Amino acid sequence: MCFILGLLLLVLIIVAIMYFIGARMPLAWEEENAVLIKCSIDEVYEYLRDLKTWGLWLARTENRKSRRLSFRCSEASTKIGASAEWNATFLKEKLTLTHLQDGKSIEYVHEIGTRFTLKGSIFVAVTNVNHVQVAWRVSATPPSSENIPLRYQSYYLRRYVTETIEMSLTNLKILLENKN
Repeated sequence: MCFILGLLLLVLIIVAIMYFIGARMPLAWEEENAVLIKCSIDEVYEYLRDLKTWGLWLARTENRKSRRLSFRCSEASTKIGASAEWNATFLKEKLTLTHLQDGKSIEYVHEIGTRFTLKGSIFVAVTNVNHVQVAWRVSATPPSSENIPLRYQSYYLRRYVTETIEMSLTNLKILLENKN
């Protein structure tokens, strides 16, 4: 009997700790990363403005041929309103272009399931004659409900987005520098 009460008390303490940690986790966040690529600004922007080319460098689509993930892009893939969708066995994602500034930047909205909406911007700038800097910023807007499980999901989504941005920019750099 004493063992059961001790175990119950331990479980309650763990639940309380998890609750208080989760309650302090932010729902809104922002991540940014950048890379220098040795190529022209036009070459970089060509890969960024066309959602059909995102499948070549975006880390999220590297496993798109597997049974668990499919990648589909709208026909008009280079205009405002163009969209790309990822369908996995448990989650549906949709990315929609919202702003294009020729040779300089793109902006998009990325809906992940029904609970999270990410806003992203990718900026392109010439740093010198041979290099272009690509900076990628993603921010999460808080979902309508603020329960503790969503805070943990937001925390892991942030970690995932950070890794995806870093891997994607590396993929883009390798793709463009090997092309030349």
